[in-house]
Amino acid sequence: MAFSSGLLYVEGWAFDARRPVIRSWSAIAGGLAQDVTCRRLTRAYLGLPLKVEAMVTLMLQQNVPLVHGNGILTPTALQWLRNGVPAGALAGVGRRVPGGAEALCD
Repeated sequence: MAFSSGLLYVEGWAFDARRPVIRSWSAIAGGLAQDVTCRRLTRAYLGLPLKVEAMVTLMLQQNVPLVHGNGILTPTALQWLRNGVPAGALAGVGRRVPGGAEALCD
């Protein structure tokens, strides 16, 4: 969620030394993850940072996480894969994946 302190809501994966874990967390404007509920050592985060208005509207519509629910993609995530993320929903924070998204599949 976004607060007056500038935090944003992010859903995606947190990577520890063993495997990625589905998570949601907050991030500050520079893209630094603020995950106060994760007890394991997390080395990297990969997710979609959402503007608070978009997150609230979308979550109220479906009443579940936006990208993943119980380990599977939600209807919203599938729609975004087919049609793209709605204009204005993403917050412009974080860093690009080194080498592009294709590098994740190598």
